[in-house]
Amino acid sequence: MAAPDNPIQESVQASPAPIAPGGLAAPTLSDSLKKTHVETAKTLSFWLIAILAGTIVVHYVCVMILILLRREYGVSILEDVLHVWLPVLSGLAGAAVTYYFTRDRS
Repeated sequence: MAAPDNPIQESVQASPAPIAPGGLAAPTLSDSLKKTHVETAKTLSFWLIAILAGTIVVHYVCVMILILLRREYGVSILEDVLHVWLPVLSGLAGAAVTYYFTRDRS
């Protein structure tokens, strides 16, 4: 759309994708953005699941070390930290994975 004080009217119609030699349509900016969007969603989902799994593994390793060192007070503190951190991380990972699997595949 043109600015209100601009006497030149711009065309709002979408131009067709240029045809490359061989009859195939050349990729447009929209296609490139969709591809980047899909790759970002895939990467984000992967890393959030990896962080969630790593957090659980590190938590249990730390709990075992604290139990072996007979530090019951440290275990209770670590338990409180996990109870705060785990719902946040699992919510983020769940949302990212749900988005990845239910995205528009066109």
